[in-house]
Amino acid sequence: MKFEKIPLIMPNVVKLNMQLSEDQFQQGFDKMRSIEYEQNVYRIAPLFYKISEKDRHKDVRDIEFYMPISEIPSNFPYDTIELFKIDNSIEMRQADLEPNLTIVRQKIAKYAKEQYDKELSSDMYCVYVDLYSEVLIDVYIPMA
Repeated sequence: MKFEKIPLIMPNVVKLNMQLSEDQFQQGFDKMRSIEYEQNVYRIAPLFYKISEKDRHKDVRDIEFYMPISEIPSNFPYDTIELFKIDNSIEMRQADLEPNLTIVRQKIAKYAKEQYDKELSSDMYCVYVDLYSEVLIDVYIPMA
């Protein structure tokens, strides 16, 4: 497992807010893929999402899904961000090898404290890389 202090930067990002339970996350990815086809846009990087520690004990959580596209068309019917950038974050590559995201957060928090004497923000960004039906997840958590 590798940690690195690195920003998360993506251009031309489609943003979609959904309220989902943990077992419904796939619906968010499916919706983002359907936007890609319905709106005839070209995805240029992996899908990713944001979850927060603030609602981790709720059955239904507020999830923000993101999809980087080649360019944002005029009159695009979804929320977009011209340049998505999260500075001062710690990345953990292949976090999918850990049992769950709580353990990932704990390991990143320990690293941030030991290396930078910093606490973490409540938001966690999970980059969902699907390679030939094998899923890899890289996690970015901004330092507070």
